[in-house]
Amino acid sequence: MEVLLYGAFWLWLLALIPVAVATLAKGRLLLFFLGWITLGIAWFVGAFSTDPEADSRSPRAEAIWLWGSLAVIVALGLLATRPVPVLGVDGRALQYSVDGGGFSSSDNCVQEKAAWTCHVYDSNLSGSVPYRVEIGNFGCWTATGGWPTEGSPRRLSGCITIWDEIRLWNTIF
Repeated sequence: MEVLLYGAFWLWLLALIPVAVATLAKGRLLLFFLGWITLGIAWFVGAFSTDPEADSRSPRAEAIWLWGSLAVIVALGLLATRPVPVLGVDGRALQYSVDGGGFSSSDNCVQEKAAWTCHVYDSNLSGSVPYRVEIGNFGCWTATGGWPTEGSPRRLSGCITIWDEIRLWNTIF
Protein backbone atom coordinates (compact mmCIF):
# COMPACT_ATOMS: atom_id res chain seq x y z
CA MET A 1 0.00 0.00 0.00
CA GLU A 2 2.89 2.33 0.82
CA VAL A 3 4.32 1.79 -2.67
CA LEU A 4 1.04 2.77 -4.32
CA LEU A 5 0.65 5.89 -2.16
CA TYR A 6 4.20 7.08 -2.80
CA GLY A 7 3.84 6.29 -6.51
CA ALA A 8 0.58 8.19 -6.83
CA PHE A 9 2.01 11.18 -4.94
CA TRP A 10 5.14 11.45 -7.10
CA LEU A 11 3.19 10.86 -10.30
CA TRP A 12 0.85 13.68 -9.29
CA LEU A 13 3.76 16.05 -8.66
CA LEU A 14 5.57 15.10 -11.86
CA ALA A 15 2.39 15.36 -13.96
CA LEU A 16 1.32 18.81 -12.76
CA ILE A 17 3.72 20.87 -14.90
CA PRO A 18 2.93 19.20 -18.26
CA VAL A 19 -0.83 19.35 -17.74
CA ALA A 20 -0.63 22.99 -16.67
CA VAL A 21 1.30 23.81 -19.85
CA ALA A 22 -1.14 21.79 -21.98
CA THR A 23 -4.12 23.61 -20.43
CA LEU A 24 -2.50 26.95 -21.13
CA ALA A 25 -1.54 25.90 -24.67
CA LYS A 26 -5.15 24.94 -25.40
CA GLY A 27 -6.20 28.45 -24.38
CA ARG A 28 -8.30 27.33 -21.44
CA LEU A 29 -7.37 30.24 -19.21
CA LEU A 30 -10.20 29.82 -16.71
CA LEU A 31 -9.16 26.23 -16.02
CA PHE A 32 -5.53 27.30 -15.84
CA PHE A 33 -6.25 29.83 -13.09
CA LEU A 34 -8.61 27.42 -11.29
CA GLY A 35 -5.78 24.88 -11.24
CA TRP A 36 -3.88 27.00 -8.73
CA ILE A 37 -6.83 26.80 -6.33
CA THR A 38 -7.71 23.13 -6.90
CA LEU A 39 -4.15 21.76 -6.48
CA GLY A 40 -3.95 21.03 -10.19
CA ILE A 41 -7.21 19.12 -10.68
CA ALA A 42 -8.53 21.74 -13.11
CA TRP A 43 -5.31 21.43 -15.14
CA PHE A 44 -5.99 17.75 -15.72
CA VAL A 45 -9.53 18.60 -16.87
CA GLY A 46 -8.21 21.28 -19.21
CA ALA A 47 -5.43 19.11 -20.62
CA PHE A 48 -7.40 15.92 -21.18
CA SER A 49 -10.87 17.12 -22.09
CA THR A 50 -11.59 16.94 -25.79
CA ASP A 51 -13.91 18.70 -28.20
CA PRO A 52 -17.31 16.98 -28.59
CA GLU A 53 -16.77 16.70 -32.36
CA ALA A 54 -13.39 14.96 -32.00
CA ASP A 55 -13.11 11.18 -32.31
CA SER A 56 -12.69 9.28 -29.07
CA ARG A 57 -9.87 6.80 -28.49
CA SER A 58 -10.33 3.13 -29.12
CA PRO A 59 -10.82 0.75 -26.17
CA ARG A 60 -7.38 -0.72 -26.88
CA ALA A 61 -5.74 2.71 -26.59
CA GLU A 62 -7.66 3.37 -23.35
CA ALA A 63 -6.43 0.05 -21.91
CA ILE A 64 -2.84 0.86 -22.88
CA TRP A 65 -3.06 4.25 -21.15
CA LEU A 66 -4.65 2.70 -18.06
CA TRP A 67 -2.08 -0.11 -17.67
CA GLY A 68 0.77 2.22 -18.57
CA SER A 69 -0.31 4.71 -15.90
CA LEU A 70 -0.57 1.92 -13.33
CA ALA A 71 2.93 0.71 -14.24
CA VAL A 72 4.32 4.25 -13.83
CA ILE A 73 2.62 4.59 -10.42
CA VAL A 74 4.10 1.30 -9.22
CA ALA A 75 7.58 2.14 -10.59
CA LEU A 76 7.60 5.59 -8.98
CA GLY A 77 6.27 4.10 -5.75
CA LEU A 78 9.01 1.48 -5.65
CA LEU A 79 11.66 4.11 -6.32
CA ALA A 80 10.24 6.41 -3.62
CA THR A 81 9.82 3.74 -0.93
CA ARG A 82 12.96 1.70 -1.62
CA PRO A 83 15.50 3.73 -3.65
CA VAL A 84 18.57 1.79 -2.46
CA PRO A 85 18.59 -0.86 -5.25
CA VAL A 86 18.78 1.97 -7.80
CA LEU A 87 20.72 4.71 -5.97
CA GLY A 88 22.84 2.63 -3.58
CA VAL A 89 23.53 3.35 0.08
CA ASP A 90 24.80 6.81 0.92
CA GLY A 91 26.22 7.59 4.36
CA ARG A 92 24.37 10.89 4.53
CA ALA A 93 20.99 9.37 3.55
CA LEU A 94 21.50 6.56 6.06
CA GLN A 95 22.33 9.07 8.81
CA TYR A 96 19.18 11.04 7.96
CA SER A 97 17.09 7.86 8.06
CA VAL A 98 18.54 6.50 11.31
CA ASP A 99 18.41 9.85 13.12
CA GLY A 100 14.94 10.67 11.82
CA GLY A 101 16.03 13.84 10.06
CA GLY A 102 15.84 15.88 13.22
CA PHE A 103 18.90 16.85 15.23
CA SER A 104 21.21 14.91 12.98
CA SER A 105 24.85 15.07 13.86
CA SER A 106 27.05 16.69 11.26
CA ASP A 107 28.85 13.40 10.60
CA ASN A 108 27.57 10.91 8.06
CA CYS A 109 27.37 7.21 8.81
CA VAL A 110 30.69 5.47 8.21
CA GLN A 111 30.93 2.07 6.55
CA GLU A 112 33.07 -0.48 8.34
CA LYS A 113 33.23 -3.80 6.42
CA ALA A 114 29.72 -5.33 6.49
CA ALA A 115 28.09 -2.77 8.76
CA TRP A 116 27.84 1.00 9.22
CA THR A 117 28.37 3.14 12.31
CA CYS A 118 25.92 5.99 12.83
CA HIS A 119 25.66 8.47 15.69
CA VAL A 120 22.22 9.43 16.96
CA TYR A 121 21.35 12.04 19.55
CA ASP A 122 19.59 10.59 22.58
CA SER A 123 16.10 11.79 23.45
CA ASN A 124 17.51 14.17 26.08
CA LEU A 125 19.80 15.77 23.46
CA SER A 126 22.70 15.37 25.87
CA GLY A 127 24.97 13.76 23.32
CA SER A 128 25.24 11.35 20.42
CA VAL A 129 25.13 7.61 20.83
CA PRO A 130 26.89 5.23 18.40
CA TYR A 131 24.86 2.50 16.69
CA ARG A 132 25.99 -0.39 14.52
CA VAL A 133 23.70 -0.42 11.48
CA GLU A 134 23.17 -3.39 9.18
CA ILE A 135 21.37 -2.80 5.88
CA GLY A 136 19.34 -5.28 3.84
CA ASN A 137 19.08 -5.44 0.04
CA PHE A 138 16.19 -3.00 -0.22
CA GLY A 139 17.51 -0.36 2.17
CA CYS A 140 15.82 -1.51 5.35
CA TRP A 141 18.17 -1.32 8.30
CA THR A 142 18.52 -2.50 11.88
CA ALA A 143 20.61 -0.52 14.34
CA THR A 144 21.90 -2.01 17.58
CA GLY A 145 23.93 -0.43 20.32
CA GLY A 146 23.05 2.65 22.21
CA TRP A 147 23.77 3.21 25.84
CA PRO A 148 21.81 1.71 28.67
CA THR A 149 20.19 5.00 29.58
CA GLU A 150 16.61 6.07 29.35
CA GLY A 151 17.46 8.45 26.51
CA SER A 152 18.53 5.89 23.91
CA PRO A 153 16.86 2.64 22.87
CA ARG A 154 19.04 -0.43 22.39
CA ARG A 155 17.54 -1.25 18.97
CA LEU A 156 16.26 0.90 16.10
CA SER A 157 14.94 -0.11 12.70
CA GLY A 158 13.60 1.51 9.55
CA CYS A 159 14.09 1.88 5.81
CA ILE A 160 15.82 4.46 3.63
CA THR A 161 13.21 6.25 1.49
CA ILE A 162 13.40 8.93 -1.17
CA TRP A 163 12.85 11.54 1.57
CA ASP A 164 16.14 10.48 3.16
CA GLU A 165 17.91 10.78 -0.19
CA ILE A 166 16.44 14.24 -0.85
CA ARG A 167 16.84 15.43 2.77
CA LEU A 168 14.10 17.98 2.21
CA TRP A 169 14.23 19.36 5.76
CA ASN A 170 17.96 20.12 5.45
CA THR A 171 17.50 21.50 1.92
CA ILE A 172 14.78 23.97 2.92
CA PHE A 173 16.22 25.05 6.25
